[in-house]
Amino acid sequence: MKKTILFLLVLLQLLVLPAVESDKQTAAAPRFSLTALAGLRDFSSGEFRKIYNGSQPAFALDLGYRLSSKFDIFFSGQRLSANGELTFSKETTSFRLISLEAGARLVLSMGRFVPFAGAGVGYYLIREENVIATIDEKKAGFFALGGLRFRFSKQLFAAVQVKFVSLKLDPFNKTVDLGGWFVGGGLGVTF
Repeated sequence: MKKTILFLLVLLQLLVLPAVESDKQTAAAPRFSLTALAGLRDFSSGEFRKIYNGSQPAFALDLGYRLSSKFDIFFSGQRLSANGELTFSKETTSFRLISLEAGARLVLSMGRFVPFAGAGVGYYLIREENVIATIDEKKAGFFALGGLRFRFSKQLFAAVQVKFVSLKLDPFNKTVDLGGWFVGGGLGVTF
């Protein structure tokens, strides 16, 4: 996964650097944005945090499409993989969360700084394996996010993002809250 993220960052630079060096102005403003993010995902469930030792690293890609100067829609995917140990038996357990999300966000351009806020829905693929059982769930949830972009040029920007996910599972007739916070940062390009 780390190699994939590094490859995407290099690819973004190869796409952006020729345009930055030539400093050409285009007639149409960029409509698309692609952002690679890395950060930490925390969970609302205290029991889950004990088993998997708190916050876990997560990686995401975000593709946005600008509808107007202050409004865009986006699609994003995020992957999290963690290993831990069960609280009583101390047996190993593994957890994987893949999220596919879509939403809309309000974007306010203030020169080089571009704050944004938005919300949307997600489809979450959850898999947990241990000696007790294997849970393989697919569940819909909701999220809200906010963040800030800093433009290095017309095409290249850095981004920070905070997102809260609302996601509850009912395996074995017991409610588990897998919602929580994601805080991350990364690089992006507009085209």
